[in-house]
Amino acid sequence: MEIITNHQINYMRMKALKEKNYYDYEGQDEYMLPWRQGYGRMNHAMESDQHVEQRMEQAITKIIDQTKNDDTILVIGHGTALRLFTRHINPEFDSFNNCGIVKMQADDDALQFDKYINPSGDVVAHPLVKSSMLYVR
Repeated sequence: MEIITNHQINYMRMKALKEKNYYDYEGQDEYMLPWRQGYGRMNHAMESDQHVEQRMEQAITKIIDQTKNDDTILVIGHGTALRLFTRHINPEFDSFNNCGIVKMQADDDALQFDKYINPSGDVVAHPLVKSSMLYVR
């Protein structure tokens, strides 16, 4: 954040907005994760989806309580935690892409899903990139 804002914008870091905690699976190769091996996403060795939703809601409620009407709030976080929270607000929401943006509004202390913006949706790789291969020795 410091680099992006060049120290010109005040912001607050909140641990409650962190990514879902995968505990034993943290830092593991993607293919070692239980759901890549045919098991479900619910696993006692990681933070539950419900807990992620609850802590995200508590943090965002705290942010809203500290702002004035018509303030604009930007929450930046990780895909799984933001997806779970957004789905909590709008059960029809499916998933985030990299750099995805969800716009919500707080009306009478209730969050309302407004829209999803996918700025990387129209990005297409150069044809040479598709036909090239990377060899690692």
